[in-house]
Amino acid sequence: MKHFRGNSATILIAAIIVMFSFGAEAEDLYEIKCIFPYWTGFAPTFLARDLGYFEEEGLEVDIVFDDDRGNVLPAMMRGDVDCSERTIGEYLTRPRTDDTTGTAIGTIDLSLGADAIIADGSIKTVADLKGKVYAGEPNHPAYMLIQVALKEAGVAWKEVIYRPIQTADGMAIFEDSSIAAVGGFEPMISQTLKATRRKGAHILLHSGDYPGLIVDVIVIRTEQLKKHPDKYAGFLRGIYRAIDYLQKNPQKAKEMMAPHYRVDA
Repeated sequence: MKHFRGNSATILIAAIIVMFSFGAEAEDLYEIKCIFPYWTGFAPTFLARDLGYFEEEGLEVDIVFDDDRGNVLPAMMRGDVDCSERTIGEYLTRPRTDDTTGTAIGTIDLSLGADAIIADGSIKTVADLKGKVYAGEPNHPAYMLIQVALKEAGVAWKEVIYRPIQTADGMAIFEDSSIAAVGGFEPMISQTLKATRRKGAHILLHSGDYPGLIVDVIVIRTEQLKKHPDKYAGFLRGIYRAIDYLQKNPQKAKEMMAPHYRVDA
């Protein structure tokens, strides 16, 4: 099995949140429903829950994996979920408008290698993708990475044949010999490289090649944040305490987080 790797550097970013609330009902302070992709950079949220930090803040946090960004905004608009964790790029881009709910309250993760593009043995450099098929999910980190790298290599995006896919399908799609490269994130990247039958499959580029480009944020349903700012201040505090624990006790923290992703520590 893939090992739980520290490819993404979780970082503590100071966040200023209004700390007052009036007439908050007890039940409102106990439950936060959070949804985010199957991505190890968000593991400190599980760690905060498992260490009891959320409980100490008077919170009960329910977590659901969902890689499909198209499900998240409608769920937040309906009030089905209170929290989402995604890249800043996904947070800012369409179909978001000025009226779309969701306020970023803090940073949870800086990707330093766990977002990547894998390619078959014939693709030695990014420039080799000219005229070839690249498959990846729109508006995801790898989608940004590949376009930045192509521009640096002097290859126009229109010179690459782009096939939009769901990241969850990337492992199977990479087995298609007509696909030169696939974008994704951990643990999908390592799992694909381990399982593939394609000769010479390798990581062509990753987020560590562009430090600071891929930043993940914690987004809260705006209506709930305004109503219960103390609730989300406690949520953020719990996550940052977990990040501090991870930095001080990396092996123990990985052993606690790994089972949530069905990987080894």
